[in-house]
Amino acid sequence: MDDIICQIHAMNEMQIKNTPVRPDEKRSNFWMLIGVCMMGVTLTSLWMIFTPDGYMNKIDAIGYAVCHRIPSHSFMIGDRPLPLCARCSGMYLGALLGVSLQFIVGYKRGGFSRKALMGLALMALFFIIDGFNSFMGLILEQAPLYTPDNSLRLISGIGVGVLIATVVYPIFTQTIWQNWAPESALDRRWAIPALFVGCALLVIGMLSGLPTILYFLAILSVVGVMVILTLIYAVVLLMLFKQENRYNGFIEMMPSLLGGMVLMMVQIGVLDLARFLLTGTWNGLPL
Repeated sequence: MDDIICQIHAMNEMQIKNTPVRPDEKRSNFWMLIGVCMMGVTLTSLWMIFTPDGYMNKIDAIGYAVCHRIPSHSFMIGDRPLPLCARCSGMYLGALLGVSLQFIVGYKRGGFSRKALMGLALMALFFIIDGFNSFMGLILEQAPLYTPDNSLRLISGIGVGVLIATVVYPIFTQTIWQNWAPESALDRRWAIPALFVGCALLVIGMLSGLPTILYFLAILSVVGVMVILTLIYAVVLLMLFKQENRYNGFIEMMPSLLGGMVLMMVQIGVLDLARFLLTGTWNGLPL
């Protein structure tokens, strides 16, 4: 069955290579790119104006849109919590690591790795159990299973983040490229060991408590939020406008990617505004 799929894919790829890109399509992509860039600059400028001053406060404002930021559930630099709680920090760091590794190994490889998905499903189960235990600890003032710990939150978050990447990146690849390959980037012999090493380094770095490393990882975790949301929204836009599998190069797909970035900024801005109107503060939930 896999051989048949590969043969069909190869035939489609040959047909795609022989299909020239029309000049009017190139012009349409150019003007779409200009329009999306202008919209993105406008939205980002408004967000920059209305969020608190200071680069760390801007980073916090991104985390504010997707995370409760409870101080007791977060790693700290001095008396300042990181932009994302321990679990969310791990989730978006793991997602960024997974996406980056798949892009480096083979950016047009759009297959799913069964081995990786099966292993990461266990991490998802741990994520659910640990999250439930931690949540019940907030309600009952004592966790029913074991004492919650930020290191466990971090590890469970990283596992689910990598799982998100192993699903989102292939879907993005299959949607955006004409000549995507059916193999998985994670099926390369050294890919999964490299993933484990990367995850271990993230855990060691976060648990080190060194301010320089924590600042660096804080920035990366927020980049992870932006990357994952951008990829998801780019896929949504391509499907809504029926533009799947049209691109062969990065320049051609930039309007779709930038469109995803614009929607990402819309989500962050709307959630920031809604949360601020409800709580009246840019700080984490006081629990």
